[in-house]
Amino acid sequence: MVLRVAVLGVLLALAATGDDRHVGLIADGRQMIRTAVALTETGEIGQATGRDFSLPRAGGDAVSRFGMATSLLQMPAAWIAPYVEASRGPGSSQALFLLVPWLAVGLAAAAAGRLARHLGAGDTAVVCAVLLASIASPLGSYATLEFSEPVQAAALAVGLLAAVSAARATDDWRGPACVAGLAVGLAVLAKSSLIVAAPAVLLPLIDPGARRRTWQALTWAGAGAAVPLAMWAGFEWIRFGALFGGYPDDRFTHSWMDGAWRLLVGPNRGLVWFWPALILFGWTAVRWRGAWLATPAARAWLGAALVLVAQWAIAAGYWGWHGMEGWGPRLIVSSIPLLAAFAVLAPVARGWLVGVTMVCTAANVMPLVQHPTPVATYVMNLPWPEISPAVRPRFPYYATGQTVTGAPTVVPFEILDVVPSANPWQVYAWFWRVSHLDDRALSDALRSPPWSADRRDITLTTGWPPAVARQIAPRPRVGFLGRSLTGTGGPYATVYLDALLDQVVRATQLGRLDVALALSARRVHLAPDGEAAAWHLESLRRVGRASDAEMLLRSLPAATRAHPLINVVLALFDRDAGEEQRARALLRSVADQFPGTAVARALTEPLTRWPSTLDRLTQAERRDSLIAAPR
Repeated sequence: MVLRVAVLGVLLALAATGDDRHVGLIADGRQMIRTAVALTETGEIGQATGRDFSLPRAGGDAVSRFGMATSLLQMPAAWIAPYVEASRGPGSSQALFLLVPWLAVGLAAAAAGRLARHLGAGDTAVVCAVLLASIASPLGSYATLEFSEPVQAAALAVGLLAAVSAARATDDWRGPACVAGLAVGLAVLAKSSLIVAAPAVLLPLIDPGARRRTWQALTWAGAGAAVPLAMWAGFEWIRFGALFGGYPDDRFTHSWMDGAWRLLVGPNRGLVWFWPALILFGWTAVRWRGAWLATPAARAWLGAALVLVAQWAIAAGYWGWHGMEGWGPRLIVSSIPLLAAFAVLAPVARGWLVGVTMVCTAANVMPLVQHPTPVATYVMNLPWPEISPAVRPRFPYYATGQTVTGAPTVVPFEILDVVPSANPWQVYAWFWRVSHLDDRALSDALRSPPWSADRRDITLTTGWPPAVARQIAPRPRVGFLGRSLTGTGGPYATVYLDALLDQVVRATQLGRLDVALALSARRVHLAPDGEAAAWHLESLRRVGRASDAEMLLRSLPAATRAHPLINVVLALFDRDAGEEQRARALLRSVADQFPGTAVARALTEPLTRWPSTLDRLTQAERRDSLIAAPR
């Protein structure tokens, strides 16, 4: 009963602070959701090329780089979303795509509390375990982010709980062993690199004194893992043509020693600052010193420690050891629920345990007050700092750029995460404060972040226009999970509508014009914005239905008709009809809205040399800058 009440309290607290406006503004979550929408709409996993931070395939489309487990779990939300959008308005389905991470954090916390109970924890310790696995840790903030970390954490925590249950059972142990293996497989399906860390949760099944039972338990665990691991391998091959193909340009080029200390005790991402209970977890080891494999509890502690060490060892040398977006040491937070179950068993007085839990809660309140996504959006849209050409090869293509003079630049997180004045507590508090200012004052304030004195090159030389500043730093509101269902989710972010439009573009790129026509008609019906109307016009143009396109154009409101993409489509219509003067005039009227595309070249080329489709005419190389604000 105590465990259930504690988990319910955590879920209610996270729901009460959840702001669902921001779903879909960061590439990781956006791509996983787009994969879910692709599966529900077309039965395929492909996305459009050139429109997001995705990997192109030889067939002409692209795929998400990220684990498939979260996308598969998001399919129910993707299926329900169009009905909600149709009845409640654009952006109303935002909250649906937070149900998976929200429930996954709750499940991870429940597993931590249940494991603590199995290991002899009393009511107070069980409640502390639930809190330390959720809102009293960095993981709590991921309940309102569409990342895969909550799914990873839930799979690992359930896996360890099931393994301990199987090891302690005297008769019915096969079922829990199978569940433990299933959880390991799901963890790998959520993130490929967990194939190194996740098997450690099976350590409680290995009993040196009962070899026959050990092999039987591992066999049942293997049976449980078989299906998700087969799915993982299949999706890897379908998407990338090889295992571990999701990060073709990533590198392990960061100094391992530097990354190691920064992930544990560094001022900006060190786990001990976000989660002081790590000290209690280490202290708990004294209960089993000299007998690490003697009991299921001892082996479970060792398994939890190995999960953390494996993730830490991998992340320390990774170029993006900081994880960029997200609160805390993102690449290792999924191990926290496993550690929480043992931290509450440390040989300390109850008052000390409660005190540490309160300190951990206070350390992680800020991302519940100030949502992490606008902060990440702000940082990514600042000037990217210059780096030496000699160190450019350390970074993947998507993490670098160049100035107008050709000097290489790097994503700001790479620099700011080693600057003490850019520590997240200070930055989030500053961002929350300035977000309350009026638009003009906000534009000025965003020019002076906390690190201005240390890294002036990662600040704005001129302020953004007030409207752009407000888009990047929306005014805080009383948010709660499900508020978008009241019709207040858009237009800040509309993840389902964007994903559906992505499928329209993909269908046109692949020449599946019947699919493009049907999907674009649905998209315009749900939200008749200018971009959706332009792609529906393009679909009608491609199938030769000019009269229907004219009817659609006449039905559009003036504000929608003013979208620059529509003039590009109309220019293509006139190009098809041989109306050169009008085609060039239409294209010229919006050319400045499409820098770095074929639009500028088309103005001086013969009509016969124009790209034949809207996609080819307007596509530009994309970096994951989240919002295309001027720099």
